[in-house]
Amino acid sequence: MALTPAEKQRRYRLKLKLDPVKNDEAKRKHLERYHAKKNSERYD
Repeated sequence: MALTPAEKQRRYRLKLKLDPVKNDEAKRKHLERYHAKKNSERYD
């Protein structure tokens, strides 16, 4: 049985949360993207 994209993403995120190193890396990247977007010229 094939998985829907939502199920695949749910499993991927769960797998990320179980690995502390990968989880920290993902959080750091998300924070960098957030700040880059917030500080971009587009929002000024």
